[in-house]
Amino acid sequence: MQKIKIDFANPGLPQHLNTMEDDSQSRFFEATLYENGKAYEAPSGATYSIMYRGFGPQNQGWYDTINDGTGKRAACTVSGNVVTCEIARQALQVPGHVNIVLCVSAANGYMLKSWPIDCDNRNDHYDDTAEVASFFYITQVSSADWTQAIQAWEDLKNTIDPTLSIEGKAADAAKVGAAVNAESERAKASEEKNANGVSQLKEDVMRYIVRKHSESVVSSKATLIVLRFSYPVKKGEYVYVNTLYTGDNYSSIDIRAYDSNGDIHVLKVSFPIGTVFFFIADMDYEEFSFYTSSDIVAEGNTLTAEITILGTSTTKIEENTTKIEENTTKLEESLDIKYYNMVNPTTIIENASITKDGKVYEPNEYNDATDYILLKKNTEYYVNGIYLTNFYAFYDTSKMFVSNPDVTITVSPNYDNWRGTILVGSENLYFRGTISHGSVGSVYISNYRDVYHSYGIVPINERISSELKSKKLKGKKVLVIGDSISTDAYGGYKKWVTDLMDEGCFPSDTVNNSYHATGFVATYKESGVVKQDNFVNRIQSISDKDAFDLVIIFGGINDFIQSIPMGESGGNKSTQFKPAVDFFFDYLVKNFVQARIAVLLPLRTCNIYKNKPNGDQSQGFYQTEYSEYIHFVAKKYCLPVLNLTEESGFCPFIDEFSNKWTLTPAGYELPDGVHPTEEYSKKYLAPMIWGFIENLIN
Repeated sequence: MQKIKIDFANPGLPQHLNTMEDDSQSRFFEATLYENGKAYEAPSGATYSIMYRGFGPQNQGWYDTINDGTGKRAACTVSGNVVTCEIARQALQVPGHVNIVLCVSAANGYMLKSWPIDCDNRNDHYDDTAEVASFFYITQVSSADWTQAIQAWEDLKNTIDPTLSIEGKAADAAKVGAAVNAESERAKASEEKNANGVSQLKEDVMRYIVRKHSESVVSSKATLIVLRFSYPVKKGEYVYVNTLYTGDNYSSIDIRAYDSNGDIHVLKVSFPIGTVFFFIADMDYEEFSFYTSSDIVAEGNTLTAEITILGTSTTKIEENTTKIEENTTKLEESLDIKYYNMVNPTTIIENASITKDGKVYEPNEYNDATDYILLKKNTEYYVNGIYLTNFYAFYDTSKMFVSNPDVTITVSPNYDNWRGTILVGSENLYFRGTISHGSVGSVYISNYRDVYHSYGIVPINERISSELKSKKLKGKKVLVIGDSISTDAYGGYKKWVTDLMDEGCFPSDTVNNSYHATGFVATYKESGVVKQDNFVNRIQSISDKDAFDLVIIFGGINDFIQSIPMGESGGNKSTQFKPAVDFFFDYLVKNFVQARIAVLLPLRTCNIYKNKPNGDQSQGFYQTEYSEYIHFVAKKYCLPVLNLTEESGFCPFIDEFSNKWTLTPAGYELPDGVHPTEEYSKKYLAPMIWGFIENLIN
């Protein structure tokens, strides 16, 4: 069974089905329905039905029931947001393109939703000269109802099975003659009972009329009457033509259309006057003409032609889509809407790219292209997976290409031009970009946070939660002093500081004074030269000490790793751990008096043995001893401490844990047993630290 997905709130390219004429297997398809990315369920009592239009005269219909040799059954069965549909045999009697519309109607017949589906019907290679007839089988709507719904269409029932009743019971085609009288009597009784439903139907059908035009001509002593007038019709529109003649024995008419070049297209020859002719325009037409002829010289008689365009056409869908986009734009201008991700995977154009002049280039087997994405004025967007130095374009709100847009694009280092930010200036703009083929699962544009999330808007409850988090430190200045556990530079991925900034917990101007391979004494050296200094020297070098409201200390691992001698209080703070820790916290408390100070004890490493000061393990210490001394001094100054050494859950000295949750550095085959992975930092470490920090501040 063929399966498709439909999102009523996100019109994209129509879904596609392949069928074979008169084949029973390919007539079934399953549609999973969504609205704004969430499962769609129709209101109680709603019904599903199918409209279709194929090649050939009168090859059209609307039904919700199938009645064939195997019995009568529903055309659509529903389970949650999944609808299993059966395309009527009548719809697939002629090979070629078939337009199918899946409709959802309320209990009173009011149309709630409709969605076009393209269907290519292949030839079964058997000749069939049988004429194709319209198929109408709606259990709550009769053919008589339809003829009453549109003015001047009284004779529409001549082209529709006259035995069809409001309750949907139709005589078998072979028994039409015998059933007409009985069905007509029953239809009259049913129509009385359903008068309210008919009134609603009239209102609904008229609501779908896009435009209507009518003209007349009076004969003047001629055997030929010609009525010709200008009336533009666009390709894809649903067109109903009705004619009326008062006078002599004219019974048929020729209908012609003219394109913009004046070329004639014969639509119908000898078509019965007073009968509705329906077609879907296969091209743009500018004019129409109507010809009658007979042996009778007619004078003073009137020929009238009326053309009606129904809104169930592609044009109406496009008009509605445009209105939705316009209203969405107005809504977004008035509301501060936040997006997890604005890249809709269902509208990606595969094997295509965007050129610098705003066009879609295809085929391109290496790339895919995004659809138009609305970027709001004076807003910064995080971008990932979209090429930011070429192969993108901006457009105005009418989707016209803009050669010099008011935007600032910043490309993040070390990401090969596929990640960065877009800052939009004073005007709203549409954006289209190019991604690697098949990579949409990691691509995002967001005005909320710089992290991948599936397509959609941030729910208001999460917005509120995030706003409450950000209020904790809003307007405050934060300083972090740490090592490679806290800096994104080491390993090239986000650490807990950036995670909390992305979540809105830490302000965007947080000062992250963290450098890998450093500690209270430990430094990072190259060829014996210090490139990244220790905590003691860095804390003293900060000039605006009174500017910070919160200072977080997180380090000590590297003092253990580099086998810094423990020493004793009062010793050399440049070479011994205890004197350095003593000095650091004394200086911190005395010089950052206005700040709230938080101490995070260092995470464990994979090394459970003593280190080797001066190369001698007998003089060494366990990592826990370094952590315990930091804890001891912090308590001396009554500083709040988060004991990550013993209570973090991070235990890289267990091989299975280390293999899953610690970094494997570039060029190495095994994890280092020291640095939490990006996932662990975001999922466990950052929330644990924030839970501790938020209780320390007002």
